[in-house]
Amino acid sequence: MIILQWELQEMFPIILSNVTYADEYEGSFEDRRVLTYTLSFTAKFYLYGPVTDQKVIKSVQVDQYTDMPVNAPKREQRYTVTPSPVSADADDNFGFNETTSFFEDAKNFDEATGTDTEDA
Repeated sequence: MIILQWELQEMFPIILSNVTYADEYEGSFEDRRVLTYTLSFTAKFYLYGPVTDQKVIKSVQVDQYTDMPVNAPKREQRYTVTPSPVSADADDNFGFNETTSFFEDAKNFDEATGTDTEDA
């Protein structure tokens, strides 16, 4: 487990938007009484995710279909994005290569082999 000490000190506003209360009791006030206050507010702050040592994502591929999977859809479009240059690292200043392909072949992408296959 990695524990990091961050030197961040940030101020963030908390905006109180509403206050309501409920006074509930059974019998007389001395027997049992519950006062419930409800505070509605908005906190504007930054949420930092975990720090990991995972590899940088170098390629993203999205296949778009004509319908939902239960209706045996046909593949229509593939959208692929890679960094430019491909050797770019997370801390580098780089651009992206975007590729859009259109299909009428009804094939599916097999993640195990990395190839397009016919429906079984």
